[in-house]
Amino acid sequence: YSVGAAMAATGRALDWFRDDIVDGAMATERLIDEAAEIPPGADGLVFLPYLAGERSPLWDPGATGLLAGLRLTHGRGHVTRAILEASAFAIRHVAEPMREAGVTVTAMRACGGPARSDLWNQIKADVTGFRVLVPAVLETAVLGSAMLGAVAVGAYRDLREAIGAMTRIERELAPRPEHAETYERAFRAYVELYPAVAPIVGRLR
Repeated sequence: YSVGAAMAATGRALDWFRDDIVDGAMATERLIDEAAEIPPGADGLVFLPYLAGERSPLWDPGATGLLAGLRLTHGRGHVTRAILEASAFAIRHVAEPMREAGVTVTAMRACGGPARSDLWNQIKADVTGFRVLVPAVLETAVLGSAMLGAVAVGAYRDLREAIGAMTRIERELAPRPEHAETYERAFRAYVELYPAVAPIVGRLR
């Protein structure tokens, strides 16, 4: 058995913000740099990243995004920070029932485009309480295919040997306890927001 979960549009929410809201005028890296200047918790701003409905753990194709707590004192960096934090909240949201069911989690491996950002990786560590391990090769699907090919042509005896030879962890980020209380409060707001607004959103649809 494989215990897993899938979300609909967590990292994709940052692409949406960059391309459709900021109109492509800024690179992702610059947006993330601005978010780094904002304190954890985004000064009370919480984002629900349900821009394409949501799979785990809501299983609601009609779920919609939400930006809660918005004030005149918030700017672009705050919104970016809230989007980054939302992806981490989404991971914790699916991890909690797994842990309650008895699954032991010691670390989380990051991959793909978001894993290039140390800030984003650190936010995931701080929010979830898991160590975040960043592999040397971030395009893991391609690497997996290369491993299968390497075994097929006899370069390695089996997949276990190929994995040992072709993968390594490049960076590790530990959760920072000084941010635990802030993120606990923000995460609880994240979890409670959608059930509170879902009836209203349903009427809008």
